Amino acid sequence: MRGMQLPGKLESIVIERKTWNRIEITFGGQTLTMLMAYDGETAWMDRMGTIVDQPSLNYESDSDHGISLLIEKDAVFSMAEEKEIEGRKVFGVDVDFKGKKTTFFIDKETYTIAEVVYKDLYFGESYTKEMLEKRSRFGDYQKVDGVFFPMKMTLYQEGRKAAEFQYSEVKFNPEIALAKFKRPDQKLDLRYTEEIIH
Repeated sequence: MRGMQLPGKLESIVIERKTWNRIEITFGGQTLTMLMAYDGETAWMDRMGTIVDQPSLNYESDSDHGISLLIEKDAVFSMAEEKEIEGRKVFGVDVDFKGKKTTFFIDKETYTIAEVVYKDLYFGESYTKEMLEKRSRFGDYQKVDGVFFPMKMTLYQEGRKAAEFQYSEVKFNPEIALAKFKRPDQKLDLRYTEEIIH
């Protein structure tokens, strides 16, 4: 986060284009808890009991480059470059869908996804809309309910590491009420930070 490495815990739920994340970050001896969610249209965050709206563009762009593109019947596929990732040979597959391009690098021996690369529009740290390159690198594949799942994921933005996740437990198709993704009905708090503190 802004050049700092902060340890923490993540609980994440993904259903199609909907996401819900509970994050605990340890900072300065304190543990901060945040909820971040996107219901397919609206993005929001709960920061220590205060609900704030978030740019939905970031969630939309991430969703447009997911693994489901590999089975999208209307996508156009072409071979990309071959290279090595962490000492393993991979081949690239370009997927063009709805005017956006995503490159999947697939391990030549295991046929698992080693990396996904794409460029898209995001609201970055400067809070302006900008074209950013993102990479997601996957590793430590383990069999979960008969499916090889990457228990380690590292995210890069513009060539810099943005986050690294090591999953300890994965469940497929959990029973989750869709209301969990909806923004709580709380009015926006438009006070300055100084007003909230004092």
